[in-house]
Amino acid sequence: YWLCSALARIAHKRFNDEVKYFKGVDEFFLRGFYHRNAMEYDKAERWLGKAISKSPNLQRAKREMVTVLLAQEKFREALDMARDNYHSNPENSYQIHGYFRCLVKKSPLSSEDKDVLKRLMEEMKCNLSDKHEEMYVAMDIEYKDLVEHRGMAEMIAVIGDAEARFPNSDNVRQASKPFKQRHSIL
Repeated sequence: YWLCSALARIAHKRFNDEVKYFKGVDEFFLRGFYHRNAMEYDKAERWLGKAISKSPNLQRAKREMVTVLLAQEKFREALDMARDNYHSNPENSYQIHGYFRCLVKKSPLSSEDKDVLKRLMEEMKCNLSDKHEEMYVAMDIEYKDLVEHRGMAEMIAVIGDAEARFPNSDNVRQASKPFKQRHSIL
């Protein structure tokens, strides 16, 4: 199992030779994990969906499914699962970030939704994860852009600061993408 997980993580072709020893939920999860890492999100979604349908409480499959749905920008579809994942493990920075990313895209946002977003940002700020600062900065970009609708000059400064602090961050890149697309900055 650990060999398959490691091969899936790097999307190595040997994975297909090794995964054939598994059947059922483990096979479905591992195949979904492999395809997610290979950025074959439609295949990953199908395999993870099979794992979840066979074992509805399989947290690792639900976490991966949220990641796959977010990669496909299926925020609405991921929201309930991201919320459930967060509530099952509220200290996990990835669960906080996933839930935030789904909820911030909801339209319209209620005042309760905005309160939850602020709480998630505070939780991330205090989180002990190695990546909490990077994730917080990405969350701050999306909150200021999508909730507070800050002006163009301020957003360019916020994004520029984030990119300077975390120049190789996919989280910062994903967070700033909608703003940059709307303003033809990409």
